[in-house]
Amino acid sequence: MLATAIGLGIGAVGGISVGNILFAGKLPEKDLSNFSLEADNDETIPMPPAAKDGNVQGKPRSFLPYAPAWAKHPDYDRVLWMNTVLRTMWPYYNHAIGQQTLEQVNPIIAEQLKPYPFIQAVDIEVLDLGTKPPAIGGAKTYTSSVDEAILEAPVMWGSDMRVRVAVRIKLGGYVLYLPVEVSNVQVRADARITFAPLVETLPCLGAVTISLLDPPHLDVSLCLIGGLDLLILPGIREAVHFALQKVLGDLIVYPNRMTFDIMPGGGKPPEPIGMLVVKVKNVSDIHGGGDLFSKVDPFVQLSVRDGRKLSTETVWNNKNPEYNEVMNFIVDDPKTQSLTAFLKDHDFPFHKTLGVAEIPLVDADFMVNPRKIVQFDTAFFKPEAHGHLLKLSKVGAGASAATKQTTANQMGGPEGADAKDTEESDESDAKKATKDLDRLAKKDPSRFKKAEVGYLHLEVQFCPFKSSGEAAESDPVKTKKPGERTMMRRMTRSNITSEHKGVLTVNVISATNLTTPNEHGDVDPFVEVALYDPARNETERQETSKLVNEPDPKFGEKFDFIMASATSILNITVYDTLGWMEGRLSLKGLTGRKETKQKIGNLRLNISEVVRNGKLRDSWALQDTQQGDITMALTWTSIQLDAESDIKAEPSDDKDADDNEE
Repeated sequence: MLATAIGLGIGAVGGISVGNILFAGKLPEKDLSNFSLEADNDETIPMPPAAKDGNVQGKPRSFLPYAPAWAKHPDYDRVLWMNTVLRTMWPYYNHAIGQQTLEQVNPIIAEQLKPYPFIQAVDIEVLDLGTKPPAIGGAKTYTSSVDEAILEAPVMWGSDMRVRVAVRIKLGGYVLYLPVEVSNVQVRADARITFAPLVETLPCLGAVTISLLDPPHLDVSLCLIGGLDLLILPGIREAVHFALQKVLGDLIVYPNRMTFDIMPGGGKPPEPIGMLVVKVKNVSDIHGGGDLFSKVDPFVQLSVRDGRKLSTETVWNNKNPEYNEVMNFIVDDPKTQSLTAFLKDHDFPFHKTLGVAEIPLVDADFMVNPRKIVQFDTAFFKPEAHGHLLKLSKVGAGASAATKQTTANQMGGPEGADAKDTEESDESDAKKATKDLDRLAKKDPSRFKKAEVGYLHLEVQFCPFKSSGEAAESDPVKTKKPGERTMMRRMTRSNITSEHKGVLTVNVISATNLTTPNEHGDVDPFVEVALYDPARNETERQETSKLVNEPDPKFGEKFDFIMASATSILNITVYDTLGWMEGRLSLKGLTGRKETKQKIGNLRLNISEVVRNGKLRDSWALQDTQQGDITMALTWTSIQLDAESDIKAEPSDDKDADDNEE
């Protein structure tokens, strides 16, 4: 046995040595290091003569597969500047990447080798990326109907890269030192880089996805002791190529891909965990607002998600308005979200904000006790009040110990308030915050009262959603079979029914070429977004803000329609806001009723296409008008309530629901 092992070792070493002598210096025909850019920079080298008959044969034609994409396809940009930047920055990248890789990879390798006691160590001794940077053979961009940017770029790298890895193997009382050197790395790949999703917060790129359109050309030299190249032997190189392409094909060759998150969660919003049902009962004791010519005309605007605001009806000339309106809000992350309420005075052309109230969701009573209806009263504070008075409103609904102590210090609270909070650690944050609020209000009641502008009275109920797995197991249409897609993923036209519920998010991005019906005068547009749900025979309406003198308005406002049926119909109507004189001169104005808006155009969409694809972004031509387009992005998220029958309040029926039955 020992003789066999010794003979096998001597034969392998001898065969590799003889093979390297016989085949030394013979590079494969498709070796990218054979190509140089020196001819492009040398004006003394003449251009090859063109064929008289237009046909190119022989060696010039054999170079065509290695030509950059911009030389063969007119829709590729040359991006010479990008290659210049790479060439200039490459020495610095070489040092930085090599240093960081050595610092991070070696500890990882040492950790992975712990289950193998016969291997003493595997160390990267040398990592040199060489002097030749990769070259971008052109760039081609694509646009799509979703929020993403797609770039295709052939990458070529005929490098002089050099990596030496040392393996130390224990053999009894001896240690075998085996250095392996990888060099002459040759890569050519057609890469597709997708930046998605594009978001509205810096760095605006949620994640980067990389895939290769075709199996790449990849070649290396693998040398052992004394520079013996294993891959130069016949058959070995082809076997290594096959193995590499097989591995890469399973990992990164299209349709497979690799995704790298740039923002937390890849820039995607967290999955909704539940719905907040808020009943705005009334606002009492409004003081402030109004002017010499008018009285306060209050309405309440609430939001949970950023940019998604819902408003009550306006109650005219009333300081104690009654609303009794129910609104639904999506809850994504209770730790960071708050229920924010604005008390506004309806006025032309802009509404005045009288007060602000903020209720953090974390540890709120209605969040701790889901499905329970909680009576909640809170004060509105002046938005222009001093900073610590604004903090006071947050303390009243629950805040961190640091916030409460800071507020106490600013209001001149008693020393040791934080110690008292520590003693009350067994109580909930909401109870401790209420005590802090009472103590601070007693300390400086005059300043506290001056900051208040009214009191908001709510009924709040939190209804949790089922998780994706739970919803898949309890599909209301049919039982999921092995290997079958569920409603939480993708639906076809045939299985979309009114029993499927979800959240429809409408992002009204912009409109173009708007004109008034009489085609003269300025356009002061706004958009009404109405969703008619045939399952409930109800219509929910929301509006964008009103812009002044904007024939090409950019809104950028988002609206959520919660627990919408998958068979709902979306009605978009663009209006022009009428001024005081225009309203009086309208037909309704002649009858004594002031007209406030006139229709520019409308659009009617069935949301089944959004339900099937999850997302849809496009520009649509407005109907009932000669010109005008509107651009929107629609998103559908399938949801199911954990206990739908526990909802005690639903939005009130819309009296205009019958308009959508036509």
